[in-house]
Amino acid sequence: MTEISIAGETFHVLIEGDKNKSVLMLAHPLGANLHIWDPQIPALLGHFRTLRYDSRGHGFNRASEKVHWLGLSLGSAVGLWLLTHARERIGRAVLANTAAQIPGPDVWNDRIRSARESGMDAVALTTAERWFTKTFRETHPERVEAVMEMVRTTPLHGYLAACAAMRDMDQREAIRSIGNEVLVIAGRHDPSTPPGMGALVANSIEGGEFPASRRSHTRQ
Repeated sequence: MTEISIAGETFHVLIEGDKNKSVLMLAHPLGANLHIWDPQIPALLGHFRTLRYDSRGHGFNRASEKVHWLGLSLGSAVGLWLLTHARERIGRAVLANTAAQIPGPDVWNDRIRSARESGMDAVALTTAERWFTKTFRETHPERVEAVMEMVRTTPLHGYLAACAAMRDMDQREAIRSIGNEVLVIAGRHDPSTPPGMGALVANSIEGGEFPASRRSHTRQ
C-alpha cells in the first residue's frame, strides 16, 4: 500500500503488476474500498498493471498518467465524469452497474437518514441485500461477509457524502460528448442500476457498447 500526501491529506493507493503493461485503474462502489477487487486481481494482472485507490471519504487519489478505467457503481459514475471532463487521461473504459442519473432523491435521502440513525452496521445489512442475491448469500456467506466488513468499516461521514453526490448526479447530457471506447455491463438482479440504465448510458456514447446488443451504439 502506498500513501500519497496532497495538500496535507493522505490518500491510499495500491499499484501491482508489470510496469511494462498498460495501467488499468479500478474504482470501487459506494461503501467499499480498494480491496473489493482482490478476487479479480490475479486474472487482471495477466493483462494489465493495476492501480487501485480508496475514494474520498473512503480515501481518494488522483492519477498522474493516462490509464484505462474499470469502475463499479460509484466508481462507474466517477468514470463517466472523467470521460466527460478529462477524456485525454482515460483510454478504454468498462463501467459496471452504472447510470448517468439514478432518479428518486427520496430513496437517497432515506438511505442517508437511515445511515445517520442506525450506523454502518445497518448499512452493511441492506447493502448485502442489494449487492448479492438470496441464493448467493446463502451459498457463499464467507464471501458476502468479507465485502460487508468493508462497508461496516467505511467512515459514516464519507458514506453520507457519497450518497448525497449520487443523489444529485445528472450526467445524462454531458456523457453525449464522450468519444472513448466504453463497455457498459449490468447485472439483471441489480435493483439500484438495472440493465436499462446501463443501456441508456451506452446508447448516449458514440463509442459505447452494451453486451446485450452485441454491437456498438451510436449517439442518439
